[in-house]
Amino acid sequence: MTDRTLTDADVQAIVDKLKSELVADFYGDLGRGVWAFCKKALIGLILVLAVYGMASSKVPFINVTEVKP
Repeated sequence: MTDRTLTDADVQAIVDKLKSELVADFYGDLGRGVWAFCKKALIGLILVLAVYGMASSKVPFINVTEVKP
C-alpha cells in the first residue's frame, strides 16, 4: 500500500470546496425557510380576513338580517 500525502494546496482546495458547498446549502435552506414562512403568513392573513368578513357581515350580496318567506 502506498502512502498518499496531501499538499497544502490540496487541503486548501478541499476546504474551499466544502466551504462553498456549505454556504450554498445554508443559504438555500434559509431561502426555502423564508418562503415557507411567507406562504404560511399569507395563508393565515387570508383566513383572518375571511373570518373577519364573515363576522362583520359586510359582504355586499348577502344580508344576514333580512328574512325572506
